[in-house]
Amino acid sequence: THAPSGARRRRRHTTHQAIQECRPAFCMVDGKPILFLPVQSRDQVVGVLRLTKASGEGQDDWGEDEIELLDTISSQIGTALDAARLYQDTQRAAAREQVAGEVTARIRQTLDMQTVLRTAVEEIQRHLNLPEVVISLSAPGEPAEETDEA
Repeated sequence: THAPSGARRRRRHTTHQAIQECRPAFCMVDGKPILFLPVQSRDQVVGVLRLTKASGEGQDDWGEDEIELLDTISSQIGTALDAARLYQDTQRAAAREQVAGEVTARIRQTLDMQTVLRTAVEEIQRHLNLPEVVISLSAPGEPAEETDEA
């Protein structure tokens, strides 16, 4: 079921308040106290943890210990998100390095210039799934000429 638009508006407003003020925010919707906690990663708010009690009177329904515990959990979520992002960045960098190493190894298998260029073109196409790759070489002071392509 969808909440009435007034309830959605209150939740959206309180979510923005938690984000802008970077601190817990509260509201009541349909007799249920709702707590909004900002989730931070690298000193930036990246989301909001929204928690709803079954019923209550308002902000006072959330105990100080409860809020502190949930704030700690919110911080841990941010830390985990940051670790996941760093892991993904590392994985991408490792994949790039692996491809670069494979292409370089294939290129270095010969000393013939045309074979080096052809191999470079073929390996770049294969690893990046590109329909066309062109290598243009130039002598000092001259415009580049296309030397190999696939």
